[in-house]
Amino acid sequence: EKEKLLCEGAGCTGLAGILSGRLNHLKGLNVTTILCGGNIDMTVLGRVLERGLYSSGRMMQFDCAISDRVGGLAKFCQCLSETKASVKEIVQERPFIADVNVCSVHLVCEVLSAEHGRAVVEEMKNSGFILKIANDKKYDDVNLSELYAMNPTKAVSRL
Repeated sequence: EKEKLLCEGAGCTGLAGILSGRLNHLKGLNVTTILCGGNIDMTVLGRVLERGLYSSGRMMQFDCAISDRVGGLAKFCQCLSETKASVKEIVQERPFIADVNVCSVHLVCEVLSAEHGRAVVEEMKNSGFILKIANDKKYDDVNLSELYAMNPTKAVSRL
């Protein structure tokens, strides 16, 4: 990202080998590798960039319970705007909460850094809004490799 380079997966194998730490016989030597290829699907590129933002702490997802009365969402958004977080997606939902005057919002926000993200959470808390942060542990109990290996046409035919 810092070098503003794009390289397809196969074009990075040399670099991957060096970064793996498994090439002990090259330690201490001057080594060069070639990065090549730009054959990458644009939808995959978008997903890679988005995951990079999440992993670097510059993108965050959270849920928050807010007032479902007139002005509740506006107050929440006003407080959030003061944190300088950039809202990329917002969904207001009325889940099964005992209080009919409460709803929840799900947000995706871009922040300047992981530190800024922590400051956003703290500033919102100080304003009376508790952000429930989504993280990469959400699907720890799911075998994601198995999902990827599923044949989608077989899954549809079973329905």
